[in-house]
Amino acid sequence: MSIPTQTFLQVRQALLHKQEIALIDVREENIFAQAHPLFAANLSLGRITAQARSRIPRLDTPVVLYDNGEGWAQKAVQKFHQLGYTYVALLEGGLGGWKASGGELFQDVNVPSKAFGELVAAQRHTPS
Repeated sequence: MSIPTQTFLQVRQALLHKQEIALIDVREENIFAQAHPLFAANLSLGRITAQARSRIPRLDTPVVLYDNGEGWAQKAVQKFHQLGYTYVALLEGGLGGWKASGGELFQDVNVPSKAFGELVAAQRHTPS
């Protein structure tokens, strides 16, 4: 079975145009926290069966998976298909492809919400 791929530009365009897409890092959370695209979610290979349906409830949501060359993303494709997801693709080149294409990488978890909290604190001078 041939697995479709999505390029950095395709994923970036979908995110910029607020199209529905689930960019999923299938590495373990501690590894994910070291470097990942801003709006990527972490769902490690071992947690897909237990958590995918609650975290991505619509089975027709485009799901784009990546790792950093470990081969876990390819294994994850099968798990998502077994759960009934209708469009599952790999990020072309994985995390390295994202970075090589000019994609920024972030450290830590919950980056968007932390950045939002810091913005509110700075703008509204909320006590910390």
